[in-house]
Amino acid sequence: FTIAASGIRAHSASDSHRQATKRIAQKNPALSRSVRLRNPYVDPLSLIQVDLLARKRAATANPSRDPSLDSSLDYAISAVMNGIAAGLHNTG
Repeated sequence: FTIAASGIRAHSASDSHRQATKRIAQKNPALSRSVRLRNPYVDPLSLIQVDLLARKRAATANPSRDPSLDSSLDYAISAVMNGIAAGLHNTG
């Protein structure tokens, strides 16, 4: 993932990674379906997590930061991580 002025973009997977994913999907259609159904929900949470972690890093680097921002960011990061974990757990 990259964070730029225009937003967050996911890097494209390499050809070998795509081929390996395709082989796994062909061998296990149930897993493939599970991942296909999960991604629209988990992927946005992953992008939000990247953004929140960047904000946390920036806030930590600022010596005159508002301490209430730290706890708010910590709570948001924790909630997103729990959401990703639940999404991964529920779909295998």
